[in-house]
Amino acid sequence: MNSHRPDIDRLISLYLSQRATENERQELEQWLGASSANRQVFESIRKVWSLPSHYKSSSDTAQVRDQIWKAGTGQQQSAPTPLVHGIGNVLYWSKVAAVFFMFLLGAGLFSLLVKENVSSLLTAPVALVEIENPAGQRSAYTLPDGTAVWLNAESSLVYPEKFSDTLRVVQLQGEGFFQVTKDLRRPFIVRAAGTSTEALGTAFNINAYSEDDIVKIALLEGKARVQSADRLHTAVLSPGEELLAPKNRSGFSTRQFNYENTFGWKEDILIFDGADFTKFRNTIEKWYGVKVETQGTLPVNWQIRARYQHEELRNVLRDIGFNKNIKFELHDKKVLITF
Repeated sequence: MNSHRPDIDRLISLYLSQRATENERQELEQWLGASSANRQVFESIRKVWSLPSHYKSSSDTAQVRDQIWKAGTGQQQSAPTPLVHGIGNVLYWSKVAAVFFMFLLGAGLFSLLVKENVSSLLTAPVALVEIENPAGQRSAYTLPDGTAVWLNAESSLVYPEKFSDTLRVVQLQGEGFFQVTKDLRRPFIVRAAGTSTEALGTAFNINAYSEDDIVKIALLEGKARVQSADRLHTAVLSPGEELLAPKNRSGFSTRQFNYENTFGWKEDILIFDGADFTKFRNTIEKWYGVKVETQGTLPVNWQIRARYQHEELRNVLRDIGFNKNIKFELHDKKVLITF
């Protein structure tokens, strides 16, 4: 439980009663993403919320809440301030009281009262699934909600075996393309290299390799909102836009993208768009799963512009060697380039 968010019970009440504003929903999302303990408490609260009203009359729950508060602080807790005036909905406020009750339970006070009755509601931790592509491998996967994911070489994705009823959150390293199944009740969020990309029904690509200085997020269709980890920068993308998020400084910028340069890897299209030798070598190693070694003096002003599709490594090296006057030797998973 995050002790630095004393208002979280109010945010959860608003969310579960479908009264939360967009900003309040985002605040709750950030809290949920802070730890697995927070998510477990939320799921416990959600279960209490969904129980029939006779399990949590407003008077009984309020009395238990006051007892717990007094035991934990030595003070009597006053009744919560109404969130919306003039509702007169007993069931709603009984649920708000139940949320407050479960919030205190999650803080470690539940052993004082009704421990056996409440503990059965706690949700077991959800198992995480990790998929990883080594160099030279690209593959496609389907997530539990039906979302299709294409994962590039030297990339990995971590996601829960079963998504919650409120959020679908995955963690990406490297590059991935997402065709998100639309679900208005459960936003889909990809966290990658200090960015958080949220979509409802969207197709987008995220390039977040550790060796690159910039995270690139390109939107093919739908809409997506991107937020920095510190929540200081937010941008909403439209189809055809690519967001650039530098890792070494704050701030976002956007531009129009070239389709093949951005999405071509999904169709086994290899593009060098003015790549220097370092970029060329890293790309060859990643794309074909080989190790490139060199002999001689590395070129300084060395740029490559070329396009290949479904092409074998030997043919790519032969073509580059002819254009750049270099020699190469290919031995299994090793490439020797001589200048």
